[in-house]
Amino acid sequence: MLKNNEIKARQIGLFFIAFLPVTKIFIMPKDASNIANEDMWISILISLFLDAIGLVSAILLYKKHGTSFYSILETNLNKFFSKAILFLYFVFFLLKAFTPIYEQKNFIQNTLYETAPTAFTFVPFFILSVYLCTRKLRAIGRLSDLFWIFTVVGIILLTALSIESADFLAFLPIGANKAKILKANYYITPWFCDAPYFLFMIGKFRKNKNSTKIILLSFLASALLTLIFALTFYSVFTFIAGRELFALAEISKYSTVINSIGRIDYIGIFLLLLSGTISAILPIYFSAEILTKILNLKSALIPAIIINLIFFIAFIFFEPFHVLIITFIHKIASPYLLVLANLLPFAFLILRKKKTGLKINGEYNALFKK
Repeated sequence: MLKNNEIKARQIGLFFIAFLPVTKIFIMPKDASNIANEDMWISILISLFLDAIGLVSAILLYKKHGTSFYSILETNLNKFFSKAILFLYFVFFLLKAFTPIYEQKNFIQNTLYETAPTAFTFVPFFILSVYLCTRKLRAIGRLSDLFWIFTVVGIILLTALSIESADFLAFLPIGANKAKILKANYYITPWFCDAPYFLFMIGKFRKNKNSTKIILLSFLASALLTLIFALTFYSVFTFIAGRELFALAEISKYSTVINSIGRIDYIGIFLLLLSGTISAILPIYFSAEILTKILNLKSALIPAIIINLIFFIAFIFFEPFHVLIITFIHKIASPYLLVLANLLPFAFLILRKKKTGLKINGEYNALFKK
């Protein structure tokens, strides 16, 4: 029977499908199109490939050590370097959290409200975030069991409604933008870099002969959902795709079905918004968990309140600086995110496996015991 801190490999796979594609369909296709035009899909494909490298590295790391990432650091490095690496990932998740929260807030306020909303309409998001951050990882697994259906149905519905307006010949000629492909890939990096999610899950689920296959196939399915939505988006708007601010609300509005019976695409939009809410909370969840380990706290409540309060103040009272922060994350911090997500997990493979005398039962051990 699973412990409270454990989830199943199946739930990790559904986690990838439920939450990873959603954060990439609000503004990312628009920004990739704005830079690389019809070659935006190549930029996205490169980012997905880099994420695959990070994920495979984390899988190999788990196979080698058979324990959690916290225990790997504890047994191979001294206290200072272990906490230093955890702090780097703490900053990583803080940076990764800002863009999806910004997108959720702007999308909801600018597309779903007929009257001008107040800044405090987004307060329930932070209340939910604090609550979720105090739950065990098993709660995330249970949410994955439910929300993958929302994500898949939402993306399929919006894509199906958009097909009749799509012009897939708009992607020709392939590779015409050359240098802009890498430029777009660099800018969209913060929307990807998802391997650390799994890195902090290793040691918290029981391996079996099919767990690796399940995780890799689920990541592939997540990547396909992301790529299919982005391809459909550009094929609908072609050369003006870079001007469409919210891909989610715009992609299906030219469908003849919608013109005949109304905005049934709102069903897909609301389903994706529900998944997107959890997706936007996930970086905060993992940052709170890491801060709990760094400070040797028994509960994540205090870190959860502190982190969410910081974001609450930033989004409610410092709105004029949001664009500046987004620009910093995407143009300056992208290499930092890329290194911690895709290169550092690979580098950790050189750490030797040490016998610690700890019983590995799928539940990760407390870090830095006194």
